[in-house]
Amino acid sequence: MQWKSGIAAMLRSSVGLGLVALIGGLLAAYSGRHFLQQNVLRLEAEAASRYAMSSVVVAQRDLMAGERLDPSVLAVRSVPTAYLPSDSISDNGAAVLLGRRLAANLKRGDMVQQSVLQPVVSSLSQTLPEGSRALTVEVDDLNAHAGLLRAGDVVDVYLIERTGAQSRIGLLQEKVQVLATGDKTQAASAGAMGAMGADYSTVTLLVDDAQARKLALARQAGELSFVLRAEADESPAPSELLSSRSLLDRIAAPNAPKPRAVNEDIELLVGGSGGPSPVRHWLRIGAPAHQGGV
Repeated sequence: MQWKSGIAAMLRSSVGLGLVALIGGLLAAYSGRHFLQQNVLRLEAEAASRYAMSSVVVAQRDLMAGERLDPSVLAVRSVPTAYLPSDSISDNGAAVLLGRRLAANLKRGDMVQQSVLQPVVSSLSQTLPEGSRALTVEVDDLNAHAGLLRAGDVVDVYLIERTGAQSRIGLLQEKVQVLATGDKTQAASAGAMGAMGADYSTVTLLVDDAQARKLALARQAGELSFVLRAEADESPAPSELLSSRSLLDRIAAPNAPKPRAVNEDIELLVGGSGGPSPVRHWLRIGAPAHQGGV
């Protein structure tokens, strides 16, 4: 009977160990499953955050600096949010782009960012320094330097007056800054200069009140001529008043006949015409004449 009691105790011990092992296994499986689930959820959240898509405005075709934006040149594209530049423009903000101009070139599909837009200037008056004036004058292709004159350039302004067949030219203003060519200011012209000159018929100059009045009067008195200065050139412009008559005199002066030398001989023929045979005389200026035969 004792051996039967020992067997029963062993069985009870084995069952208890089995139960403990089973419970431990179940707890381990549950813990492992819970850990894996938590990791999966974390990875899914990270992936969702990393690859979340946002709709942004892009260029529908290649665009050049200076072009005005309108719906025909813009499109919307989905881009991972994590890779968006901070100044990108969402599709909800596309309306603010209409009418703006580009400050740099864009390729098709490039995102339209605030950094590639020209600054907004509501009026030219906001760019004028205190005490200055803006004066717009008409220009032809010659004064526009074949359209290569740009806002930000500095010119010397000359006045040409014509009276009959005569003309004269004089310096009116020197070192005058060009504010705009046509409707393009310096900011609008940045990066927009190509191989060909721009097409415009007016130039706006930065002047003070006295210069503005003088230039306005000069437009009625004659013709204005703009001479482009090299960048950073501070040399004074010549103030000499030049006339076409004096210009021609200077051109003719080098071809004027030279005065005779003081000791040059002059040949004289005396006689003839039915009288005695002519006699040749040599007259030297500054010396007595001498006579010689024919």
